[in-house]
Amino acid sequence: MHLPEHVSYKLLVSTSSQQDLAQSDEDVLLEKPALDISEYSEEKGLKEGESLNLQVELELGSSTCESGYRAISLLHDRN
Repeated sequence: MHLPEHVSYKLLVSTSSQQDLAQSDEDVLLEKPALDISEYSEEKGLKEGESLNLQVELELGSSTCESGYRAISLLHDRN
């Protein structure tokens, strides 16, 4: 099993539960416009109708099919 590297997080503010919070690699390749998402700051706080969201970014090392299968099995066993 691989442990994630370079883990970071951001608190983001959204105004809709349907709003995308991250741009996928596919979005970039299709040249879709960048997302207009603001980061949360304690000074500004949240306004009426805004939601606080947690975005976690991490890097996973390469894996083989066998180790990928084990990870899926572990996740399945927890449910």
